[in-house]
Amino acid sequence: MSQNALTSNIPLCLGGLRRLGMLDLSHNNLFGEIPEELGMSLYLFNLRLSNNSLSGKIFPKFYHLFNSLSALYLDGNKLEGNILDFSPISFKILEELDVSDNHFYGKLPRWLWNYTELEILDFSKNHFEGPIPTGLCNLVNLEFLDLSLNHLSGTIPSCFNLQKVMHVHLAKNRLSGTLSNALFINSSSVTLDLSENNLTGRIPDWISRLPALSVFLLKANQLDGEFPVHLCRLQSLSILDLSQNKLSGHIPSCLSNLTLKPRSEKSYDVSIDFGLPLLDELMVDMGLTTYDLIGDLETEKNYPFIFQEEEVEFSTKGARYTYKGIILELLSIESLDLSYNNLNGRIPPQLTEVTTLEVFSVAHNNLSGPLPDRKNQFGTFEESSFKGNPLLCGPPLNKSCHEGDSPGTPSASSSEKEHGFLDMGDFYISFAVSFAIIFLAAIIVLYINPYWRRACF
Repeated sequence: MSQNALTSNIPLCLGGLRRLGMLDLSHNNLFGEIPEELGMSLYLFNLRLSNNSLSGKIFPKFYHLFNSLSALYLDGNKLEGNILDFSPISFKILEELDVSDNHFYGKLPRWLWNYTELEILDFSKNHFEGPIPTGLCNLVNLEFLDLSLNHLSGTIPSCFNLQKVMHVHLAKNRLSGTLSNALFINSSSVTLDLSENNLTGRIPDWISRLPALSVFLLKANQLDGEFPVHLCRLQSLSILDLSQNKLSGHIPSCLSNLTLKPRSEKSYDVSIDFGLPLLDELMVDMGLTTYDLIGDLETEKNYPFIFQEEEVEFSTKGARYTYKGIILELLSIESLDLSYNNLNGRIPPQLTEVTTLEVFSVAHNNLSGPLPDRKNQFGTFEESSFKGNPLLCGPPLNKSCHEGDSPGTPSASSSEKEHGFLDMGDFYISFAVSFAIIFLAAIIVLYINPYWRRACF
């Protein structure tokens, strides 16, 4: 019954369907509280109430009623409450939990980390606060983690080296500390989004040991040090955003060695108990230098497929693109954003050979010298990609790299023609007019004043 125009409370009679296994009421206009009667369905293993207007507190109201659930989706509602009150005795076989985009608050519950079968965990877009518990490291089967857009603080747990995790979203929190002890070492990792936090220190070498990493976002932190050359080893990289940090040094020419081509290794290939593969819809939303990757899992009617949605905002021109298929496999927008750092030196001319690069910005650094030749993709980048670097020159900037050739400066010969010579015809005309005016003025004075007339004659 998903994706209809249902407008009402959730009917209490649904609780009478004792052998109900899956209930999908997502993408409707349902409102009110979630009825406790739903828990009377002893075989209910999959409950999806996403994207409605449901409200009220659900914890601990009916926690004991859902011992058989393996998947619970409550995202996109108006639910509220302190999730710490939710008892750890329920959800014994829980594999998928999504309560994102609600009004839950409090600390992340420690009991949650006992559910070692969890594969998908999404608590994003809420009001959770406090540190990320070290118990997260117990979720050995976790493949998708999204805790972004909360008020989480403290450091990333040093034990965080989950071997199956493919997508990690911790953006837009208040996380601090360095990345040197935050071990994300997992050869399957595809997405790592730590943007808009308070992380400090250098970008560690272990990042280069993630061969499948396709999306790497560290925008708007306090990272420093020279540009990490080891990032050139990330041959699967599609999107790299290091903007708004304190990076310094030169842009390494080895960036041109990155293939920046979509690969099947970038897939989010999770198998659910149904034995059905996860597909996805990739939404690429061109915005203002911000990259938001937000997970949102849905199930089609009769659950023939499960969709994974990723939303990515790029800094360019306000266009919007939609891609469908295995996640990032069909990605054609390639991005490199190094703006708002302290990088210096020249832009490596080798970057012009990266023909798939479509979003590029080195704005507001200390770069100098001529811009690379405007060939391949570099011929499409506008002045805004390079602004804020006063020592850069060459097109598309209005500053020429050759002294004396700056536009708008008149040549010497032109100046001489305009200011060095006087037109003689104009001179004679102006002289005659001036003489006539003076002569007539004298005649008039003599005619009017008898004293001067007698004196002159």
